[in-house]
Amino acid sequence: MTNLLIGEYEHTLDEKKRVSLPKVFRAAMGKKIVMTRGLDNCLFAYSREAWDVVAKKLQSLSLVNPDTRGFNRFMLSGAAEVDVDGVGRILIPEHQKLFAGLDKRIIFAGVSDHVEVWDARSSLKSAPSNSFIWQHPIAGEFQYCHAHTTISVLRQSGVIKALQRLGYGG
Repeated sequence: MTNLLIGEYEHTLDEKKRVSLPKVFRAAMGKKIVMTRGLDNCLFAYSREAWDVVAKKLQSLSLVNPDTRGFNRFMLSGAAEVDVDGVGRILIPEHQKLFAGLDKRIIFAGVSDHVEVWDARSSLKSAPSNSFIWQHPIAGEFQYCHAHTTISVLRQSGVIKALQRLGYGG
């Protein structure tokens, strides 16, 4: 069973571009984590155990649907295993730092089975009040969305088309 990850913590990238993973997350996630592109221009970090569950769900989806292939590509091709060093620091891959716009101050936000990694300037603090929760049509999971995405989601047959229109994914 995966540990419940909750809380929000701010840390700073050091001169070697490493950042300390908050101690509560280190204890729950272990010495190796998987990081990938997330929604809303953040990164998702999973324990190896939680990532295996996500990857298994993604692998079970039909590849006939182009939206499913796009979502798999978005999640899996952006993923990387990251080691937690002896003092709890991680080195976030450069392509992920660019994707999430990470600069110096980093926010780690526990969200149930994973941790979201945000640049402090664009973190949850900038989320509009017209946000809501909706069930992801492909993965079947609940996702956090902004109200302005509603029309895109309703007009499109799949989530990837809606996300692409908002600038997410390829």
